[in-house]
Amino acid sequence: MNIPQSPEARNIFRPAQFEAAHPNIFDREGRLDNWLRYREVNGLIATGAVFKKGKLMFINAEKFVLWMLEEGETGSLAQTKSEEIKDGQLCPTIC
Repeated sequence: MNIPQSPEARNIFRPAQFEAAHPNIFDREGRLDNWLRYREVNGLIATGAVFKKGKLMFINAEKFVLWMLEEGETGSLAQTKSEEIKDGQLCPTIC
């Protein structure tokens, strides 16, 4: 019996599967691990590109690529949480 795959599930990968399926994205070994280690700071969680169910971590490939294009490695989303621009100057949110 051939059960059709859910269109929504086609974009969902475990980290090792994602890295193996997309070697063109990662320029060195450990790059994905580094991004995942800081997922709460770099915007991967906030964008929905990475999520957890119990102890399992998943990557939404479509949202991950959008995160790469919009946020990059350092993640401007994380920067805006701790800094604001006031009078054209970047300063911590406590100023």
